Amino acid sequence: MRAAMEFVDYALPGIEDVRTLTGLTEPDAMLDYYLKLGPGVVVLKMGEAGAWLATPDARVKIPVFPVRTVDATGAGDTFCGSFLARILAGDTPEPAARYAAVAAALKCTGYGAVAPIPSPERVMDAMLMYEELDDAPARS
Repeated sequence: MRAAMEFVDYALPGIEDVRTLTGLTEPDAMLDYYLKLGPGVVVLKMGEAGAWLATPDARVKIPVFPVRTVDATGAGDTFCGSFLARILAGDTPEPAARYAAVAAALKCTGYGAVAPIPSPERVMDAMLMYEELDDAPARS
């Protein structure tokens, strides 16, 4: 795995796998480790804690999209596939990671690894609703 990282543009490791493979425990150290191996973009998937997107120049926390989780099977795969699909569609890494986080969260609202993977339309609708809530003034 380590040798393969020299040849990829995007690395999408999960935090538990990184702990097992490297012994590292802190997200910043994990991101540094993978960036030094060669990828230009590293997205550290952290499950219910969201994700970190890192390049040699910047780091951005990708928040978790709040859902009622019933089955997380396949969430990481959904994240990776969605992220790469958005990159291929022309998105830059940050919006691609935000899209992927929502897609992975929505997948967790159904049972199984494949059937609950959301359509692109469902992901976009959820993102718009979430942005509207985010932009609303705070209420006391």
